[in-house]
Amino acid sequence: MDKPLMSTASIQQPVLEVMQRSCENCHSDRTSWPWYSHIAPISWAIEKDVHDGRSHWNMSKWEQYSPEERQDILSEMAPMIRNRQMPLPKYLFLHPEAKLSDADVDLLYRWSRSERKRIKSEATQLPSSNP
Repeated sequence: MDKPLMSTASIQQPVLEVMQRSCENCHSDRTSWPWYSHIAPISWAIEKDVHDGRSHWNMSKWEQYSPEERQDILSEMAPMIRNRQMPLPKYLFLHPEAKLSDADVDLLYRWSRSERKRIKSEATQLPSSNP
């Protein structure tokens, strides 16, 4: 089995479930490739979207990001979700189950803000490497 998504994050199960339903296909190594993703030229567009998604944020590699990178990802994520820029409308056309309800948007938005604050707080509590 794959390693847990968002390992090292402080994430509640309801938040993770929404992310698995709406984010993991493009933002993790757990992409489920539908049959039409193997037919050119559709395959090229889908592969590009997944590559771009993973390059912005990969839930499977969360522990590999520095605290600063995690904060940046979360600060970009919150407004994109709140403004319904994510999931991409073209993705939702073929994957209506990934659509975020108002409650999902609020849940992810609140989590991303609190997680960013938690990471920032932890980073400021780390002992300095300079004497």
